[in-house]
Amino acid sequence: SGGVDSTTLAAMATEHQPGLHAVTLSFPESPHLDEAGFARRNAESLGLRHHVIRADYESMAVVASELMVRTAEPLGDASVLPLSLLARQAREYVPVVLGGEGADEMLGGYRRYSIERFVRASPSLIPNEVVNAFARARTPSNVLRTVEAVMWGRRRQFRAHSALLLGEYAVLAQVAPDLTASALLERETYWASLPGRTETRPVQYDRHLWLPNTYLEKSDRATMLWGLE
Repeated sequence: SGGVDSTTLAAMATEHQPGLHAVTLSFPESPHLDEAGFARRNAESLGLRHHVIRADYESMAVVASELMVRTAEPLGDASVLPLSLLARQAREYVPVVLGGEGADEMLGGYRRYSIERFVRASPSLIPNEVVNAFARARTPSNVLRTVEAVMWGRRRQFRAHSALLLGEYAVLAQVAPDLTASALLERETYWASLPGRTETRPVQYDRHLWLPNTYLEKSDRATMLWGLE
């Protein structure tokens, strides 16, 4: 991607085997998400054989049809679409790849971990009815997502953390509203059972539940679909 995790991994790999292939997604229809320029410069400095793949709506629609036919169960992370496109193209160059998925969960790198500390320190002054209405709106803005997390306040630390994630519960509420309450209760119970100090719970939750059941599952499905390890 051109970011810290993948570039560091690429640099370490080239120490063992120079001239490796590197594959990057470009998002021409969403320039604010496009890191291909960073990736290109970093790849050149490392002497990588760099391939840039165009991820547009049309190409992702093609892999979406494949995923819907060949994926065994629903997956709530839409980034499986560009990742699947990446895997399909990468398979033309190599049978095995290294990726940086999971580094932020393992190293505590996400901004939401520091936001969680602020949430714990702030009193919950807003009625639950207002909070619930705000949560149902589910705007994609990171700023408003943070506001939502603070609104959940100290009394609902798991809800505050989940508000900073990708909104799977909001999707579940639309598709199967009768399951949403039990799903939240199950996750809150798991959250409360985590050992250690409260401030470590967000990292532990992501490492033990979010990472294996969302991010790594997404990576597994997207790569296995095209026979890529």
